[in-house]
Amino acid sequence: MNINLKYISKSYHQGSQTITPLKDISFELNSGQMASLLGPSGSGKSTLFQLICGIQSPSSGEIWLDNRRFDTLSTDEKTNFRGRNIGIIFQNYALVPFLTAKENIMLPLQINNISDAQNISLRWLDKVGLANRAHHFPNQLSGGEQQRIAIARALCIRPTILLADEPTGQLDTETGQLIIDLMFNFIDELKITALIVTHDLALAQRCPRVLELKKGQLQL
Repeated sequence: MNINLKYISKSYHQGSQTITPLKDISFELNSGQMASLLGPSGSGKSTLFQLICGIQSPSSGEIWLDNRRFDTLSTDEKTNFRGRNIGIIFQNYALVPFLTAKENIMLPLQINNISDAQNISLRWLDKVGLANRAHHFPNQLSGGEQQRIAIARALCIRPTILLADEPTGQLDTETGQLIIDLMFNFIDELKITALIVTHDLALAQRCPRVLELKKGQLQL
């Protein structure tokens, strides 16, 4: 599934001022392509991430996913499309605290009415090396273990797009490297379109394509 952004801008009012965190962002990722979105804090990375996810709407421009205009869909249509097609990995893991590791992975499968959710969840727990943590809650897991569960949850529906927002931002260097290796292996295995948002130059340069964002604009 391809991602195509056309002249995306985002503005909002703060008192009498107009703040524009993003201005005229255009790029395209072809189906199966992987890229990083590199930029320092405050460059607009998180805003752009939320626009592509459909959490926010652009002030102007167009977002096309799979040759379908995404930004003009209703909230329910965006939610349904995202649930079926987009896997999302967050910096803070975003696991449901009262669900076990297995249940967190089962959640998107159940929402999409995918049969055999329990066995699929167990297979993914094994894939990320956490078969022995199936019945543990998030607060009983390390940061690296939580992020591995988050990766399994994002990929168990076999999405066509993966969006990752600072996936190693809360991890130490060694754990972060293990997480990145795991994530890249799955991206290659599943042949999905992937965009990794990061401020880490070393991580960004592991991707075949680097998109650099500064002060709300792509650097050409």
